[in-house]
Amino acid sequence: MILQNMAIHGIFLMRSTAVSFLFLLIACKPGNTKSVQNHDICKSAPPGMVCVPGSEALVGETDPGLRPGDDPLKKKYKGSKWISTFWQGERSPAIEANNQPQFKIYISTFYLDKFEVSNEQYDRCVAEGHCKRFWNYKHRLYNGYRDPKLPAVPISYTQAFEYCRWAGKRLPSENEWEKAARGTRGAKYPWGDEKPDCKKASY
Repeated sequence: MILQNMAIHGIFLMRSTAVSFLFLLIACKPGNTKSVQNHDICKSAPPGMVCVPGSEALVGETDPGLRPGDDPLKKKYKGSKWISTFWQGERSPAIEANNQPQFKIYISTFYLDKFEVSNEQYDRCVAEGHCKRFWNYKHRLYNGYRDPKLPAVPISYTQAFEYCRWAGKRLPSENEWEKAARGTRGAKYPWGDEKPDCKKASY
């Protein structure tokens, strides 16, 4: 399970990477912080997970204000800062950052959940007393998302963090999630820069 920013809003299911934009979803990465460097390990990914091989990847966005010949790394950009977000009566920590300039970084091999955390998976964590329900879990807004196989909603950042810890995994870093969602060349979509159609996504 590995979903970078927990506060992802809207409804947009991308079949090619099982990335969902449905309120707050959770995905986790194995909790062992030791990097998986050997690409052969990708041949034996844990059940329900896929392997993202270590490599360089473009992350961030190109600054549209740059002129030909400008060095993006010499320009001063607004820095990032921790903020407290308020959603549905609950506060969660988040980072407000500038995603410019685009840069290249090496990201070690990691495993990623193939699908979002489902209701039945989250239910097991709740049943064992480690996870908690969102305070307005029974609101009619979520009535259409109760099926055991559907992504668990609503989920706060703190609940996502605790679920991953219970599952022996962790939330991914921003760069890990961006590489998983955009590939190594910073594409607009998991499949490339082409606009989505019904063969690539349900939206």
